[in-house]
Amino acid sequence: MRKKENKGITLIALVITIIVLLILAGISIAIIMGNNGLLTRSSGAKEETQKGEIEERIRLVYSEWQISKNVDNFPKSLEEILEKEFEEVVNNNDGTWILDEIKVSINEETGKILVGEKVKETTIEEVQENYVIGNTIVKDENGNKIVVPDGFKITNDTKKVHEGIVITDETNEFVWVPVGEVSDGTNTYQINLSRYTFNANGTPTDRGSIVIGAGYQEETLITGLNKGNTIAKDIEKFIENTKSNGGYYIGRYESSDSLATKNRTSSSSKTNPIEVKKDGFVYNFVTQPQAAELSRNMYTNSNFESDLINSYAWDTAIVFIQTFGQSNYSNQTRLSSSLSKTGIIGDKQLNINDMAGNTLEWTTETASNSSYLSVNRGGYYIYNSNTPASRLLYSLSNNSTDVGFRTHLYITM
Repeated sequence: MRKKENKGITLIALVITIIVLLILAGISIAIIMGNNGLLTRSSGAKEETQKGEIEERIRLVYSEWQISKNVDNFPKSLEEILEKEFEEVVNNNDGTWILDEIKVSINEETGKILVGEKVKETTIEEVQENYVIGNTIVKDENGNKIVVPDGFKITNDTKKVHEGIVITDETNEFVWVPVGEVSDGTNTYQINLSRYTFNANGTPTDRGSIVIGAGYQEETLITGLNKGNTIAKDIEKFIENTKSNGGYYIGRYESSDSLATKNRTSSSSKTNPIEVKKDGFVYNFVTQPQAAELSRNMYTNSNFESDLINSYAWDTAIVFIQTFGQSNYSNQTRLSSSLSKTGIIGDKQLNINDMAGNTLEWTTETASNSSYLSVNRGGYYIYNSNTPASRLLYSLSNNSTDVGFRTHLYITM
């Protein structure tokens, strides 16, 4: 007698079949949706194609302008002819343009063209709720521009630029220092990115790039060729991008040691990661080159740069504070005679803390004195005579309890 054949499948076989199908589905999704998937590559290829098309359009317009600009009734400026080709043309007056929401760099003399990414714009409310992906432009209720860097969001401290917009990446906090025209809703003020000296009444004098006093200067990669990371990572790049983007970010607080559980001592590690947050132990007992290295390595992101604060960023922040906050802040003396954690001593202006006290702060400004090459800024707890406008000379090898540092960020194209 023949046994009846079982034509069904067992439960084990069914489970195995389902697992295999799930694995295959996961592989398929990864192939299509992954970081290097078909959709991602397709989207990237589309963006590159769009950028290539815009570059070609600009190149044709530029060539036509170069050939015909001296002909009667032909547009005499590059802006005029660009306006005939693109729907949206915004001249940033620094060699960069916004053309149909794409940021573009055009060298009018050489014809060199660099096409950037699409300019993203949204509301302050949106970037208070979500960390942005890619640099994102927002405007406050007075029409002032803020560029929020990739991976950050705006905190709830304020929605107005003239009150000190704060951004955070969940741990670190920075304050937007606007450059150019800034409105408080009633009046419009001009804040120029520059190096300044301040008189007894707090009135600033624009010093630009000239040497100040005892040889104080902000050297370029060329003039400071042999000084390594004691000078700014690229001061010219900082200036260009800050003017183009209408501002930069200064650390809301002095940099602190992210691993410290008590005040640092001379034996503390000089390589612990830094943080910019309230209630941190100040990152003192660090040399100027070490502070510069820690600051510039704080982030590795192609959308923005971090660096040890330079004299342009320091002085322009004082002008910003005196325009909308304490009028004679450049001459504010210390508010505490002892070392405190970051953001504790009550020295807060437009959400920027401790420029007048706590510790002196290393900068990338240099002096002509070879023995005392580095410049410290700000007030500090030991002496009452130092102010935010003060400049002091220290040796590059100095590492002491009264010297810390501050990091700043700036948006790149």
